[in-house]
Amino acid sequence: NKMTAIRKNDFGKNFTSFKRLYLTHNQISLIEPRSFEFLENLEMLELNSNCLVRLRGEMFFGLKKLKNLYLQSNSLIFIEKNSFIHLESLIEIYLEENLLTEIKNETFIGLNKLLFLSLAYNKIKFLEYDSLRHMPNLTTLNLENNKLKNFDIFYSHLTSLNLAFNGLEFF
Repeated sequence: NKMTAIRKNDFGKNFTSFKRLYLTHNQISLIEPRSFEFLENLEMLELNSNCLVRLRGEMFFGLKKLKNLYLQSNSLIFIEKNSFIHLESLIEIYLEENLLTEIKNETFIGLNKLLFLSLAYNKIKFLEYDSLRHMPNLTTLNLENNKLKNFDIFYSHLTSLNLAFNGLEFF
């Protein structure tokens, strides 16, 4: 497909019953704020293999029932504060194969139900100390194949942590 942008009116009131939306393998580089606001029953959104560079605050507004978000194989370099704040039901995020270099304390605000987070195959060098704090139920964290030199974050709820292929100097 050759879709390059998602505009505010692309998914209007005729799409409220959608539960799954597959927008993979396009050329999407822009998602306007509130583009998904009428997709109130959406549970799964696949945006992998596109050209997204940034995630912004109002991008996912209205997706209160979203459980699974797939953003692999984009060109993400930055996730703005509050990008995920409206995703109160989200349990899984896949952010593999992007260009992220750091995770800030505010990156994952609002993800109280998140169980699974994969940041594998990025270029992450640094995770701020409280970057996992906003995910009190997180049990699985995949940081495989990044550029981490140390991992000094204690997080008691994790049951699975993948730090393979990072070049860690201390843990």
